[in-house]
Amino acid sequence: MHRRTFLAALGAGLALPAGARAQAQAFAAARAYHEEHGGAALVILRNGVTRAEDVRRGGPQAMSPLGGATTSFLPALAAALVSDGLLTLDEPAALTLLDWAAHPVKSRISLRMLLDRTCGLSGEGRRMSDFEATMLEPVAEPGQGFLDDPAPTQIFAEIARRKLAGAGASSDPADYVRLRVLTPVGCAPISWRRDERNEPNFHDGASVSVMGWARWGELMRRVGVWRAAQLVNGAALRDAARGSWPQPRYGFGLWLAWPSAQRAPALRSSDLWAAAPPVPQDLIMAAGENGARLYILPTQRIVAARFADQTGAWSDAAFVSALLSRN
Repeated sequence: MHRRTFLAALGAGLALPAGARAQAQAFAAARAYHEEHGGAALVILRNGVTRAEDVRRGGPQAMSPLGGATTSFLPALAAALVSDGLLTLDEPAALTLLDWAAHPVKSRISLRMLLDRTCGLSGEGRRMSDFEATMLEPVAEPGQGFLDDPAPTQIFAEIARRKLAGAGASSDPADYVRLRVLTPVGCAPISWRRDERNEPNFHDGASVSVMGWARWGELMRRVGVWRAAQLVNGAALRDAARGSWPQPRYGFGLWLAWPSAQRAPALRSSDLWAAAPPVPQDLIMAAGENGARLYILPTQRIVAARFADQTGAWSDAAFVSALLSRN
C-alpha cells in the first residue's frame, strides 16, 4: 500500500488489510510508550518507509547528542575502509602502528579485536587523545575477554586516520565516513565533538538528527545496499552484528540480542536480555545519552530511532514488544 494511502486510511479510520492494521496498531503502541517515557523524537521505518514519526523538539532536522551510541557509526567507518581496499578486519593493528610490531602482546591484536573490544586494552575510562590510547599497555590477553572502554575505539580511529593519509585522502575519519557513507543515505545533519587536536570523538562525540540516525540504521539493515547498489562492504556489516566469543552480545559498537549462556547483562542499563517473550535474536541496538536508542530488526524489516528529554523507567524490552505486537 502506498504510504499516503496508508496514512490517510489510518487517520480516517478506514478499513485496512488485516496485516497493515495490526502493524499500524503495533507502531501506535510503540509511539505511545515512547511518548509516555519522556520521548522527544521518534522515527519508525519499515522497508525504508516512514511508518511513524513524532518530533517534539526542534523539528526533524534538530540534532541530539548520542553519547556512547556514537559507536553505532563504527560499522560504517570499518565497512567503507574495507570497501575502498584500505584495510581488512583481521589484519594486525601493528601493520599500521609500527611500534606495536615488536611488542609481545600488542603485535597479536587485530583490527577486529579493537572493534569488538576484545583487544585487552583499557584506559579505565580516562580521557586521552587517540594517539595516547595507542600507547596503553595491555591489561588482558587479546581475544580472551571483553572490556567496555573507549580506548579501542580511539585506537581504531587513529588507524583509520593513518590509512586515509597513506592513501592520499583527507585524514579525518569523521569527514570520510560522512561523505562516503552517511550523506548518501540521508544521515544528516551530523556533527562531531572534537578535541584540541581537532580530532573527532568516535566514542561519544556525535550529534545527529533522529531521521538521519534511522537512515543509517536502514543501511545497516540492508547490509550496505542502497538504491540497488552495494554502497559499503556487506561482509563487514554482517561481522559488525555477530559479536565475539568473549562477548556474543556486542558487535562493532552495537549491542546484540543474541542469546548467550552468560547471565550478566551485556549493558546494565538495559533489560533487553530479560524480555519475556524474548525479543528477536537478530535485533541490533545502540544505546546512548538521555535515552537515545537505535533499534534494527532485520527479519521484521524495521528500524526505529528515538531521543528523549529524560531518562529513567525506560524498558527496551517493553518498547520492542510494543513495536512487534499484533492486536
